Amino acid sequence: MNKRSEDTKLFKNCRVGVVGDIMLDHYVFGRVHRISPEAPVPIVLVSGESYAPGGAGNTARNMATLGAKVDLLGEIGRDSAADIVLKELKKCGVKTDGVIRNNTKETIEKIRIVGQSGQLLRVDKEKPGSISQETERVIARYVTSHIGTWDVVVISDYAKGVISAALAKKILAQAVRHRVPVVVDTKPKHFSFFKKAAVITPNMKEALETVKMLGGTSVSLPYMGAFLVKVSGSAILLTQGEKGLTLFEKDGATYFRSVAAQDANVVGAGDTVVAALAFALASGSPLKEAAYLANIAAGIAVRKEGTVAVTLSEVTSAVARERLR
Repeated sequence: MNKRSEDTKLFKNCRVGVVGDIMLDHYVFGRVHRISPEAPVPIVLVSGESYAPGGAGNTARNMATLGAKVDLLGEIGRDSAADIVLKELKKCGVKTDGVIRNNTKETIEKIRIVGQSGQLLRVDKEKPGSISQETERVIARYVTSHIGTWDVVVISDYAKGVISAALAKKILAQAVRHRVPVVVDTKPKHFSFFKKAAVITPNMKEALETVKMLGGTSVSLPYMGAFLVKVSGSAILLTQGEKGLTLFEKDGATYFRSVAAQDANVVGAGDTVVAALAFALASGSPLKEAAYLANIAAGIAVRKEGTVAVTLSEVTSAVARERLR
């Protein structure tokens, strides 16, 4: 990687649009002090709680913390979890006038119980269901009216109902018209929605499932990357956990070794990769440089506890340390 790749001064004050499934990450901290007499399960004595935006909200928060101006689009309920999500997003400066509140929807909430030695249990509160056609039209209109002001569009698709094939098609069409790159984080069953995006960011499990679903014939890393590039017409940034990242493009692959510890906390790390990658692209960095910086940001995120955001100063310091190796 050349010196220009390591220069985070390339980042500028950019504006981005993030569209996707917004959630609330709720952490309950405590210590296990005995086993329940009612069932063979630990009893956790609670010492504290914390909240953070999850899903597309976490991606938006990460981008705002890096220094971008962020417009977030999606749908939440009109409940206490939604109130907390909006409060947390407001704290970090994410613009939420594109977030629709639905009286009949329950905001997705992931509750993690954390003891002395780590996470003990996760409880998910969600009701499956797609957004209404009217909500889809509202989001599409917002994209159309704002995309001219965005330097990049991020689609954070957890397949929880916000992103449909039709909405994805409309967003990509507007992005092509305005020459705005689209970064996509999606699930295997929606992979085919995003042909010709700038880059798609599956993890190893998602890549394997997608290749099998689309009729691929091998599970080797080089084959999977090349296959996904071919079927999508997009670059593929394949995240490999503790092994790092590999960027696949039409003309070959580039590997980035992990800078994370072996016992890393992976909660929200994928959102950090997407946010840093998109922020670098919005700032004018070529794709390989953006992938390098995304890998650095991920290494910072997994050293932290819970769903966290990475700052630009942390990335700058980490790049400087890598330069000395």
